[in-house]
Amino acid sequence: MLAGRALGALGALALSGGCIAYATPPLRVSAGIGPRIGRFVPLPAPGAEDREDAIPATTVSGRVGIEPLGMIEELADRVVSPTAGYVFELVPRGDLLRLARHGGFLGLVHYPWTGDSHSGGCRARVPIGAAADVLASEGHVGGGLTFTLGVELDCFVEGESEGTPPDEALVAYYLGEVGLGAELGVSAHTLDGAAYWVGQLSLVLHLPSTAGIAILPVWDWL
Repeated sequence: MLAGRALGALGALALSGGCIAYATPPLRVSAGIGPRIGRFVPLPAPGAEDREDAIPATTVSGRVGIEPLGMIEELADRVVSPTAGYVFELVPRGDLLRLARHGGFLGLVHYPWTGDSHSGGCRARVPIGAAADVLASEGHVGGGLTFTLGVELDCFVEGESEGTPPDEALVAYYLGEVGLGAELGVSAHTLDGAAYWVGQLSLVLHLPSTAGIAILPVWDWL
């Protein structure tokens, strides 16, 4: 019933013009920092400069993954949950961070312990994750494995926003888990002669799926 009313509102708004419809899947997002051990830069060609010593031994890593089972309330106590998405690694360059390599991953999160549900459908969980990574950098392709152990607090939410078009943007409907956690992780990656380990402490966010309309003040621009 709630989803039907929300989708009906989306359709009416989309036909009215001056707005953009959007939808996002349930996401598991993580970002962290930690030390790196091993050779990070691929082996140079004969006579080329070796840039290994110029790269600081600190890596910022992150993932944006779709976790489809996160939008099913009956599976809030699930033991395993597949994920897939985008992975990246950044390294310091002066006062900035440079994208060193990025790619995709396919992973599985195991929940060996889930606490009792409290008010609002919230519960604590211990996730153990494993992922196979594929990474690319400047024409080089490699990959490896990542393992994580963490703790998180998640709540299952469903509802409509209170925004009233056309005065403000409207998120018409949201469904899924929203939560916050932390995890320790270790990655082992190779890339054309480079082989290295990365340890990291990461912040983890769970975001629900959404469907909505972004209201654009078109008439104010004319």
